[in-house]
Amino acid sequence: MRNVVAVVLLVVAWLTAVAVGVQLATPTQSEAVSLAAEGPRLAPETSADPPAEATTVARQEQVQLRGCVIRFDRKDRMGRTLARKHVNRAHACLGVRSVRIDYRTGELVLTGSRGGAIVFISVSPDETLTAKGISCGPSGGLAVTRLRCFDRQGRKVPAYSPRLYSPRANLWIGWLTWQG
Repeated sequence: MRNVVAVVLLVVAWLTAVAVGVQLATPTQSEAVSLAAEGPRLAPETSADPPAEATTVARQEQVQLRGCVIRFDRKDRMGRTLARKHVNRAHACLGVRSVRIDYRTGELVLTGSRGGAIVFISVSPDETLTAKGISCGPSGGLAVTRLRCFDRQGRKVPAYSPRLYSPRANLWIGWLTWQG
């Protein structure tokens, strides 16, 4: 668990640096021209695993960050939990056009703009869902991302399940895509 927290903190720090315009590596003018034409570059590999010092040079405009908080605080007439984008002064939703539940599969379906290649997708249940033993994972990620949730025993928990309902139950979702 500590490793997961450390990785999340590292990613958040990197995203913050990108968001405020700090470049992690500054290409020379000739590298910038070549970067625009070639896309990401890695240091040369000498084995199946890239060396620890391998870096990708990315300009801020080549990376797109999308994110949203999904709240499970409403129910329909049949008692099924409903999901919605949670937006207020403290919560933003960027790059997500719609949130719906696929009642056939039980998946939560998010649609947004089709970005570039996926660098990573993060789905983090908040403390309310974590206390209930709920974890979720993404599938897809370009224009459509489908989320599947499970309990501690690995059993699927449909997105409409009353187990997800709570006035403060949130899923925090983020995408980082490469536009190169």
